[in-house]
Amino acid sequence: MKYLKAFAGKNALRILSSKKVGKIHSVFKNAFNILYDDAIIGIVKNEDYVGLYNISVNYEGNFEQLLRNWREVNITFENNILFFGKTPLFNLFEIEEFSLLNYVKKKVVQIERKYDKEDVLNKIEFLEKILDTKLTQMGDDLIISKVIDKIKRFESSDISKLIGLGPGLTPAGDDFISGYMMGTNFLHYLNGKNIMPLIKENLKSLKLYKDKTNLISFHMLKTSAVFGGPKIAIDLLISLFHPDEQPFLKDNFNKLLDIGATSGYFWASGIIKSIKKFEEV
Repeated sequence: MKYLKAFAGKNALRILSSKKVGKIHSVFKNAFNILYDDAIIGIVKNEDYVGLYNISVNYEGNFEQLLRNWREVNITFENNILFFGKTPLFNLFEIEEFSLLNYVKKKVVQIERKYDKEDVLNKIEFLEKILDTKLTQMGDDLIISKVIDKIKRFESSDISKLIGLGPGLTPAGDDFISGYMMGTNFLHYLNGKNIMPLIKENLKSLKLYKDKTNLISFHMLKTSAVFGGPKIAIDLLISLFHPDEQPFLKDNFNKLLDIGATSGYFWASGIIKSIKKFEEV
């Protein structure tokens, strides 16, 4: 038996309960999302993704084979069982509310703004060298090269120039903005700032550019704006600032880079940029 984790917002849970029909969409590595009308329920292995809710599910079968066929088969929900065509996909047996702030709270309390600023920036420089080497290798792709060039000259007011930029289901520009928002949210919280005005401003800005990207990627951007996203990205941020977590820094960084074909690289780039631009680091 394989245990999966799912995330869903309140609207997604409501739509799931109404037994609507949707299709599977791949977004992150080791993850797939079920699209119900205008909401997305993400099903993710091994708690790799953190969102507003966790839904524990169990599933027996060839997970990877299902992903290959998502375009042809509809998903239905009957008697608390999600069906992939006529095949039972998994049984929904538990829904629990999850707070990302609770996840990071204990670690952040232990940091208590006593982190060594110079040490953090040295670690960022170390990670940036690794990332620059990887991104340079991608530079042969003209579109990716264009994204990389815009990232190098990025200012916080440049969101509109990056959203939707790049190939794939989650364009590189969207991945970068998602990492940047997550990093900025984390730094505000770490430094005792009220993050709600920042979250509202992020959502307000994203709404203006919704038509520049696809629905799935826009959902990813919204999730990042409200302090959600890949759990490994949060772990990376904690290992940058928490002295006891430093041994896990490189491992967490490499795990983030492994997300998707290029998504992890641009998430990491956004996180690094957010730290370098945050005035109190």
